[in-house]
Amino acid sequence: MAITDNRYCNRQFLQLAGLLLSGCPVPVGLDVVGCRDDRDIVTLDEYDPFQYLQDLISILDWIERFRDIKQ
Repeated sequence: MAITDNRYCNRQFLQLAGLLLSGCPVPVGLDVVGCRDDRDIVTLDEYDPFQYLQDLISILDWIERFRDIKQ
């Protein structure tokens, strides 16, 4: 289990899964959990579209890396 900020869960799950798939000889379960409390969730006023785009680009990059691992 990996614990991170809610914002990074998806990307860090993909990063860790990619590492496990490419180099771990034994099947391993993986779970990534966000640790931000409900009262600390980003509100509409605090939302940053630029950060969202950065996260999206990062996730798309990891999807491409998964394609390379599978081949």
